[in-house]
Amino acid sequence: MDARPTFMGCYNDYHVTPTESAPSSGLSWTWVSWPMRDLPSVSILSDNSIASCGKVASSQGSVLFGMSKSLECWYGNPTTFEETMAELRTRGLSTSCDAPCTGDETAICGGTDGSISMYSFRAKQ
Repeated sequence: MDARPTFMGCYNDYHVTPTESAPSSGLSWTWVSWPMRDLPSVSILSDNSIASCGKVASSQGSVLFGMSKSLECWYGNPTTFEETMAELRTRGLSTSCDAPCTGDETAICGGTDGSISMYSFRAKQ
């Protein structure tokens, strides 16, 4: 995989509210196989950034990853790269990616409405 991920865009995304609330400190827990998401796994990162989320995604062999709600890092390879990007394109680009990352406030980690900042370790097509 390339060392630097490519920004693919900000997309409208399905959002599923968890039944558990996040701990108030020391966030570093993971939901796996989350339903109704194109990227099936999520880590909640207190230091979420493009670099930290990319590192988690890469360590799991994921080509795509996305960030939402400042601290959610979504990753996984449930379908092909092309199918996942096609599905996101049908939902449309979002203008709601405005949530600063918890680990780098100069970067954007999706939106509070569930919109998702998508990145890939493949070249943009």
